[in-house]
Amino acid sequence: WTGAVEYFIPQFDSVCAYHEVNIKLTQSSAYIEKDIITYDINNKITKTNVVGNKDTGFVYEVEWWDKQFKRNLECASKNYLETTRNATLELAKNIDKS
Repeated sequence: WTGAVEYFIPQFDSVCAYHEVNIKLTQSSAYIEKDIITYDINNKITKTNVVGNKDTGFVYEVEWWDKQFKRNLECASKNYLETTRNATLELAKNIDKS
């Protein structure tokens, strides 16, 4: 398989989608600007973002890379809360450890 997605409801007020793509099988690569890279997810190249507004809601996005997989976690919520952002990051760390 080259990729998969799983939808679920976490233990915080959100609905999430977890995507995993095998970068070796898809022969994919990425250019990520150095100034937006962090290593938040277990010291792996990480990019985070929150998009949305009060009318449509917000999506908390976390993307991280290692030598075999590109992983994305997107969690949608009606409101912007820093606690939801932090919970999404913690969830991504736990998924990555599994």
